[in-house]
Amino acid sequence: MTLDAMPAPNAYHQPWLLIDQGNSRVKWALLGDGQPGPQHAADSPDAALAAIEPLVFDRAAIAASGDASELVRGLQAARPGLAVVEARTGSSFGMLTNAYSDPARMGVDRWLAMIGAQTLTREACCVMDVGTAVTVDLVGADGVHRGGWIVPGPELMRRSLALGTRRVGDHDGLAKVGLWGTDTPEAVVAGTRAAIRGLAFEAIRSAAPDKPRLLLTGGGAAALASRLDLAEFGAELVPDLVLRGLAAWVEERGVP
Repeated sequence: MTLDAMPAPNAYHQPWLLIDQGNSRVKWALLGDGQPGPQHAADSPDAALAAIEPLVFDRAAIAASGDASELVRGLQAARPGLAVVEARTGSSFGMLTNAYSDPARMGVDRWLAMIGAQTLTREACCVMDVGTAVTVDLVGADGVHRGGWIVPGPELMRRSLALGTRRVGDHDGLAKVGLWGTDTPEAVVAGTRAAIRGLAFEAIRSAAPDKPRLLLTGGGAAALASRLDLAEFGAELVPDLVLRGLAAWVEERGVP
């Protein structure tokens, strides 16, 4: 359904359902009073649909970095006629200006995370989303997107080592590995974590003299935050940053 085909704003009486369909997980919240409510998450569309089923809403907005077709079909099967709109990456949003000459080539989750950051601060900021991939985007205090980085997430790094080398070993169940590994599987886990920490250090260092705030989001953000001095970095953990951006994207279209 296109935005032009949507009913007038006064037709909305219930909160919107906001959905962030990632590569690995589905996250959602209800939109009320301009802000997303508590974020919830599931590891599959089926699990998400089961949890969403009792909620009260009459419109849904989706940010799909993964394949959302199964989720959309499930929502509309349970609620015939449900209007579902899909957020798209744009060239600008308020003060925010996209660095991409072709905005369609940027994942909508990155774009919405930057919009979410703009709802929290007008300072320069680095938005670091730690998920299946790790993305870092630098936005100046003027709202201009300077550009970004994309690298494999910790799990993809470990899998690539397992596929491309011998005798790396099984790294599953090694959540409590310390700063340094004392055998090869532990060294892989510790090393990939250090690589992501190093990415955060380099993002802040290379952004000088902007001195950006570091906003961490994504499924792996809490683990990264636990290994950083957040105060030293001027960093903040914002697990629902994409949904905050999706809420602003919906609100900007005149929906109460």
